[in-house]
Amino acid sequence: MRYFYGVASCLFLMLLLLPLADETMHISGNSESAEKRALAKMPEFRSDSLQVFSRAFENYYADNFGFRNVLVDVGAKFKYHLFNASPSPDKVACGSDRWLFLTGRYYEITQDLSRENLYSPEALKAKVKEWEGRKAECAARSIRYYNAFWPDKHYIYSEHLPFSLKFIQRDTLARCDQAIAFLKQSNSPVQMLDVREDLLKEKTKHRVYSRGDSHWNEYGAFIGYYRLMQMLQKEFPQLKPFELSDFNITYKVPEEEGDLATIIKVDLKEEEPVLSLKNPMPAAEKLSSEGYPKKTIIYKNTGATTPLRVLIYRDSFTNALIPYLMNHFSEIVLIWDTAYSIEMVERVKPDLVLECYASRYFR
Repeated sequence: MRYFYGVASCLFLMLLLLPLADETMHISGNSESAEKRALAKMPEFRSDSLQVFSRAFENYYADNFGFRNVLVDVGAKFKYHLFNASPSPDKVACGSDRWLFLTGRYYEITQDLSRENLYSPEALKAKVKEWEGRKAECAARSIRYYNAFWPDKHYIYSEHLPFSLKFIQRDTLARCDQAIAFLKQSNSPVQMLDVREDLLKEKTKHRVYSRGDSHWNEYGAFIGYYRLMQMLQKEFPQLKPFELSDFNITYKVPEEEGDLATIIKVDLKEEEPVLSLKNPMPAAEKLSSEGYPKKTIIYKNTGATTPLRVLIYRDSFTNALIPYLMNHFSEIVLIWDTAYSIEMVERVKPDLVLECYASRYFR
């Protein structure tokens, strides 16, 4: 027994000294962090403000101590696999059956589940009036205007939500439902595409979102694409969507983890559906977006099924729809993190304008 305690004490002491040993001898050999943020830099010493310096140095050391990446990685896996707990509970929540969910106030998931973000009657009328104004000013230029929103994972796989999110979830109408109901009651000319019912139906046949990602997979995105094209086809009959039977569906393990799995540093890679046209369309050309807002992407496709041009205001949820949409439009201008403006519409001169965002950022 004495031998056991001696060995345990030595091991414990070695563990305590590991960070110091790595700082001295650079054993781990990797000073870069896998976290998607800039680590604190060594502060400049200031004798006139020791309190400020000490706080800055504490932040620096917390980000740069020896073996930090290894220890953070091991700790994250330990919490997740042993306790099904998230190492970053302000960003990611661990649900049942290995499902991860986006959480937190920064991403507006908490506000959406608790219904804190509901429109007041006045705000709802103002928002609908804003959409109607955009539709009218586009129509005055012979341009069609549409709205859509893409549902966050908690709308489609609520049965896998952790207790912490189920506890704050309210059964009253969500902000997007408020808007849809008001548009119908007021006979508004604005069309708002809602694909939740379609995804809920399809999820009984195929998984439509990734367990380790906050977005839908290629199959779920196809459902969104198909319903969007059906809406557009009412005014543009030439925009005929491809059928699911036009695609080969294979299953592959992606090279990269999903965004949520990456945040909490766990391995959740699994086979995801990959859709490829049986009769491939001509490849689109990516054009320069110089002079446009940051993150703008522009594609030109001379072999598209129509000569139509579209301007899309969107967020990351629309990424998975781009491969489907570029087959139908001769030019797609995709704008991210920049609000709608009639000046941009006049610059692009599209045939149609689409605003589409994830439900958490429903606007």
